[in-house]
Amino acid sequence: MTRVLTLALGLALTTGCIIHTSDDPYVDSVAVIETEVVVVETNAVPEIFSAEAGCFYDPYSLDDILWFEAFVDDRDGIWDITEVWADVYDAWTDEVIESFPLYASSDPNVFFSDWYASTTLTNCASPDWNVDIVVYDDMGDWTAVYVEPYAYGVTF
Repeated sequence: MTRVLTLALGLALTTGCIIHTSDDPYVDSVAVIETEVVVVETNAVPEIFSAEAGCFYDPYSLDDILWFEAFVDDRDGIWDITEVWADVYDAWTDEVIESFPLYASSDPNVFFSDWYASTTLTNCASPDWNVDIVVYDDMGDWTAVYVEPYAYGVTF
């Protein structure tokens, strides 16, 4: 009885299906069904929910402090964001004066940086500069938002 059970179990495990595509017994060919798989890669564009820029006088350092902050997100995940920049440009000529990198804070959605104005080309006392905050993701998509900077309690 155990031989019959072993034989039945062996047959059950080794049975399969082979499709021959030729009636010629000397040709060993098997039908292969090919299907084409199309992969569509999608990427969500990063978003900027809020952004601010400004300048204030710091009496301790006797210098102006230029600062930028952005609250950003990406529907592909916050780790899809690779860079955030603040582009300062001349309001009259639209030429970029200088670009500043923003760095991730303890909150992964908030990017921030501040600079001593004396080390930059930006004149905080001038009303002739504007800021674009630009966020880039891993796939090269980007979003920008125009920001009017705050300086000495006045929005230019």
